Amino acid sequence: MFGDGIAGIPMFGDKSLLTAEQQEYLKNLETMQKCATLIGNLCFAWSALELGLDKLIRGVMAFPNEDAAETLLANIDARDKIRITLGLGFLRKPSEEWFEILKWCLDQIDSDLRNRRNRFVHDHWHVSSKGITRIARRTGFRKPQARMATEYYTEIAQPTSEKDIQSLIEDVQKMLFRLEFLWLAGTPRGAGWKKLLDEHAPVPPRGPT
Repeated sequence: MFGDGIAGIPMFGDKSLLTAEQQEYLKNLETMQKCATLIGNLCFAWSALELGLDKLIRGVMAFPNEDAAETLLANIDARDKIRITLGLGFLRKPSEEWFEILKWCLDQIDSDLRNRRNRFVHDHWHVSSKGITRIARRTGFRKPQARMATEYYTEIAQPTSEKDIQSLIEDVQKMLFRLEFLWLAGTPRGAGWKKLLDEHAPVPPRGPT
């Protein structure tokens, strides 16, 4: 009547006729599809962030033409771009405040956002009625409790949620805004860059460095 579907679930018809196990499967599948969409959005946001960093490097280095810029940028590793931007930013900074904000942004990209992005993109995902779990394949030793025997592990499970993915997407998008305003500072229209940054993507207060 219905035709076979995934895991014996009918593709059409009254879903109330499904067993509890089949209904749970559909619910988990829907959750996984939402996660997959969010991870796709994260990949798009990260790609935009990398392009934003390239744009900032072009501005700082003042390339003579677009082909010269692409020849260099297309052959530099993403993490090397962070170090290059930091060094060039120091040498060509329009102000000390600009450089301090640049330094904070680059550190956040390299040490926080990149690590979080890699975990969401590369970890395995498991969805069940108990929630969403990211599973990283790692090996090592640990003691569950002080007096218990040492055990060997081959994976690390981390509970997560759709909200966690969305939060990272928003953090990446905010960082892209910051790079845009830092780039703007080096243009003829750049006088109000700090005001724009404070309005749209402020950075946390920073202590002495």
